[in-house]
Amino acid sequence: MSELLPRRRVLLAAEDRERAAFRELFQAEALRNWEIVEGDSLERARFMLQLDPCDILLLDCSLYRSGASGDLSWLADQRRAPVVFLADGEPETLAAALRQGAHYWLPREVARRHAPVLAVMLQQAAEFGDGQRRGQETSEALLDARRQVSRLVNLLWEAVPGEGRARWFTQRHMLE
Repeated sequence: MSELLPRRRVLLAAEDRERAAFRELFQAEALRNWEIVEGDSLERARFMLQLDPCDILLLDCSLYRSGASGDLSWLADQRRAPVVFLADGEPETLAAALRQGAHYWLPREVARRHAPVLAVMLQQAAEFGDGQRRGQETSEALLDARRQVSRLVNLLWEAVPGEGRARWFTQRHMLE
């Protein structure tokens, strides 16, 4: 049954040691429908998301703490991939990451030791991302439809026959 699911891509942004541990985890049965792409810095993760969008950004707190700027404000600007933040129990780090644009949080040790739990979290994040993309496409289609209707109304308004008062009455009738 799981062969029918589409293969999803996860961008893992973490330090070398953490990436190696997660690389092994992604070979587990529970995560076989997920392809892992790796980034070793926040800057590289940001660049990779711009060039080759992934379904999810899995961001480890060790990389966040070791980052030169420690700034995740760019996460709020990127709308392509939901962000799952892996962190220990440090409330300040977690609160800062969530404030700056992370969508989900998962304890790092739980994610590393329980592939099924990580798989469920990734699936939820992917569904959230799919919903965001559908919402964006719908709003763009609605905006386009409104522009077309406005253009057609303007064409009708200008195409009203008659002159003077007769035209004014016809336009008023159209408005009503």
